[in-house]
Amino acid sequence: MSRDVAQYVFRNPRYVIAEGQQTVVDLRREREPIGLPVVAELIDFSRKGMQVSTDLELTVGEEITATLRDPGRKVELGLGGHVQWQRRIDQRFAVGIQFTAEVSWEIMGELFIRGILDQDSAV
Repeated sequence: MSRDVAQYVFRNPRYVIAEGQQTVVDLRREREPIGLPVVAELIDFSRKGMQVSTDLELTVGEEITATLRDPGRKVELGLGGHVQWQRRIDQRFAVGIQFTAEVSWEIMGELFIRGILDQDSAV
């Protein structure tokens, strides 16, 4: 039996948010740099992107700046990227954001150490 791997795309593991953790993500739309940020909740995170949940519909391809905020854990991380995909789930939107640059292992380690990501739940 042969396998056609020509269409295979390597994807870094995604890590879900630690149980009981809620990390807010402020999304600034590049087309509206002065407006209020779109507030979202972090669902999962990888070195190349993240999934968030928000009330506001975004546009696929739209450039954004995402800032993860967790004052209790003293975390504030800004990342550039664009909306890769979006799905409506009930009254909210699940949004996939692809980062402009890959997140370093050092930053990933900090997110694990501070209890934001659960390293035992890679998907």
